[in-house]
This record gives sequence, C-alpha cells and structure tokens, in this order.
Amino acid sequence: MKRLIFVVIFCNIFYNSLLSQVDPGDSTVIRNIWDSWNISGAIPTGCDNNYPFQNATQWCKSAFVNGRATFFQAGHNRVQSGTLPSTIGNLTELTFIELRVNPNLIGAIPHELGYLTNLKTLLISGCGFTGPIPQEIGNLSNLENFQLGNPGINGTIPLTFINLNRLKSFYLVNSDVKEDLPGFFGLLDSLISIVCDHNPSFGNLLSDSLCLSNSLGNIALRGNHFYGPLPQCLGTIPTLESLNISNSHFSGSIPQSLCNPVHPYFWLVADSTDIDGLPLIPPTQTLEIYSLIHNKLQFGDFENNYFNGCWSCINTIAPQDSVWSLLDTTVLINTTVILNSTVTG
Repeated sequence: MKRLIFVVIFCNIFYNSLLSQVDPGDSTVIRNIWDSWNISGAIPTGCDNNYPFQNATQWCKSAFVNGRATFFQAGHNRVQSGTLPSTIGNLTELTFIELRVNPNLIGAIPHELGYLTNLKTLLISGCGFTGPIPQEIGNLSNLENFQLGNPGINGTIPLTFINLNRLKSFYLVNSDVKEDLPGFFGLLDSLISIVCDHNPSFGNLLSDSLCLSNSLGNIALRGNHFYGPLPQCLGTIPTLESLNISNSHFSGSIPQSLCNPVHPYFWLVADSTDIDGLPLIPPTQTLEIYSLIHNKLQFGDFENNYFNGCWSCINTIAPQDSVWSLLDTTVLINTTVILNSTVTG
C-alpha cells in the first residue's frame, strides 16, 4: 500500500513538473521576439523576471500547454519598434495571436504564419505591416477569426482562402487591398461575419455567389469601392440578419428578397450610396431600415410603404440627394425663387 501511494505521489510530481516546463525552442523564439520589440508596459501580474515564458506562473503559464506556447499577445501600442520575424513559424502549437493596434510593428507579414496549422485566431489589424496578404495563410485550416488592415497592406485576397473552411469572422479595414470580395466566401460553411471597412480600392460588383451561404449573419461593406446593383438573391441567405453598405457606390433598388418572411429580423443601413428604389415591405415583416439618407430615393418610394402599413420599418430618410440636378442652390437676399415639385403618389 505504501509503495502504491509513493508511486502515485511520484507520478503526480513528475506530471506537474512536466507541466511547469517550457519548451526551450519556444521560449527562445518568444524571448527574442519580445526583446527585439522593446515592449512597453508593466509585466503582467504573476510573471517572474524571466518573462515572458521561462518558469512563468499565472497569466504567463496559461500561455502554455504541455510546455508548448499556445497563446501570443502584445496588442494596443505595446510594440515600440520591430518586425514580426519568420521565426514565429516555429511556434507550431500556437492557437491564438493578437497584435492589434501596433503601428510601430512594421515590415511584411511573414509567410511562415502558414506553418501554424493549429491557429484559430489571428488578429493583426492596425499595425504597420506592408505588402500583400501571404497566400500561405490559406493553409490555416483551423483558422476561425482573422482581422487585418492598415494602409500598407495591398494586393488581393488570396485564392487559397477557399481552404479556410472553419473561418467564422473575416475583418479587413483601412487597407489598400484591391479587386473584389471572393465569391467563394459563399461556400465557406462556417463563415458568419464579413466586415470590410474603408478599403478605398477594394470591391467591384458584389458576387451573387455569396447567396450560396447557409451561415452568413452579418455583411458590412462600408466605405469601399463596390458599385452596381446588390444581388437580388441576398435575401435567400437563411441566416442573414444585417447588411451595412454605407458610403459605397451601390445603385439600383434594395432587393425584394430582403423582405423574405423567412427572416425573423433584418437590419439594413444604406447611407450615402446611389440607391434609387425600395421594395414594397410587407407590414408584418420585421425588416428595419435604420437609415437611408443621401441616396437617390423619392418620397413616393417611402409613401408606398407607409400606405402599405409599414410605419415603423423605415427610420431616417432625409436628406435625399437630387436625382436630376445638384442638391445645393445659392439664393441671394431679396430675390424671388420658384421651387417646382412633382407629386409621386
């Protein structure tokens, strides 16, 4: 009995000892990166002088599983200078990288990130990175959340992203990425949210292949270069709940399919576009058009819906841009002005 107790105690001590060890290769890579960045801010509570990872405790220790680094974070202006080196690709057990809002973190995004096939979260927006999006990121078959964006990022979205079958959230902001949102995003079975904000060279005609999705819940395409009509099939996406196309060049009418009764709730924002038509919204539909200011709509477009009983489904509608002429007119004091209007309904 005593021998059994001794064996159990020894095994527990040995197991805990293994858990407390840090892979020397991972420790060296992370320490070298950390030192080269001249990290600002206090060391997190519970970390010893060998921070970030040798014999670490509490917060630091939680970054390791069986001695391998799984968590790498230095966000929000902590990096004073430096690049993201290719050695990051040696940390093959990483599941989480968060480096957001570090404008002093510069240089190319290393293609060695594609070696991190266990990675689930990659948050690198608001940094000083330059150059194209590495096509090797398409190798990250477990990636769920991807955030990228700053004016130095260019090129296009790699075709290899068609392999990101577990991707849930795609976020691209303030970049110089060009061409279009890939139609194959409609084939990514787990994709829930697409947010593309203020990428002035990004976007052409929006692909109707997005309508093949059975998972998309949120599409936000604000301040990009999209133009032309919205795909009339958008409302056939069974999970779609919100669409924001403000500050774009979309034209034509809001698709009638967005009034599809299969949607328990739908929220639309379309400020400052070239939209010139509204569908007839059923009074029982829970579609809420939050704002439609600065488009090319006329009063009759709203009047038809109000008379149809949809009083609360359209919120802010004015001002609208003039369809036939410039909106602004200079009027001198003590002069006569004649305003012509046409009744549309």
